[in-house]
Amino acid sequence: EKADFMRRWQDLKEIFDNQTTFTCKIIRRIKGGMVVDLEGIQGFLPGSQIDVRPIKDFDTLLDSEIEVRIVKLNEARKNIVVSHKVILEESLKEQRDALLSEMEIGTVLEGRVKNITDFGVFIGLDGGIDGLIHLSDLSWDREGEEAVRDFKKGDQITAIVLSVDSERERISLGVKQAEEDPFNAFVGAHPKGTPVKGTIRSVDAKGAIVDLGDGIE
Repeated sequence: EKADFMRRWQDLKEIFDNQTTFTCKIIRRIKGGMVVDLEGIQGFLPGSQIDVRPIKDFDTLLDSEIEVRIVKLNEARKNIVVSHKVILEESLKEQRDALLSEMEIGTVLEGRVKNITDFGVFIGLDGGIDGLIHLSDLSWDREGEEAVRDFKKGDQITAIVLSVDSERERISLGVKQAEEDPFNAFVGAHPKGTPVKGTIRSVDAKGAIVDLGDGIE
C-alpha cells in the first residue's frame, strides 16, 4: 500500500511540475471546500477555487467529476490542493484576448450595467471584459449626476466602442455615440430661416435662451 501511495504521489508530483490538467471526483464536503479523489490520494479543493463565481450550494457537486490543476503540493505533509478556477480564468483570458484583438473602434456592443461610480458606468461585456462609459459619454442632453440617473445596476444597454487598450484590457464605451447627435439631426432637419417653436428658459441683457427640445438651445 505504501509503495502504491508513493508511486501515485510521484505521478501527481510530475503532473504538478508540468501543470497538467486532469479530471478527478468530488467525494465529500469539509469546512472550507471539498475533498477530491486523486486515484488513491485525497486532495483539497477550496471553495474559493471551484468557480470564478461564488458557489451557493456545495452539496450539488458531490460525486461529480471536475477538471482541475494542482496548485499546491506539500512534500513533507503530503498535502495537495487543486483548483478548477485557474482553468476557467485561463479560458476567460483567452476569450478576452481574442475579443480585444478583434474589437474595433465603432463596434456596437450589448452589455449589462455592473457598477455605477462618480466618474462613469462600468459595463460587463462577453468574455469577462468590463467597459467604462465616462460621464461625458452617457447622454447628449444630460450631464453628470443627471445622466447617471438613467442607469441602474443590471440594465441591458447598447454602447459603441470609443477606444481599446489591449495591454491594460480597458475599453472605453459611449452610449450617446450609438445615437445620432441631436444637434446634427436638428440642424439637418431645420435649415437656416426655418420657423421653430421653443420654450424660453432664461433672459438676460444679451437675449433669451430658448429650449428647442432634445437638449438643444
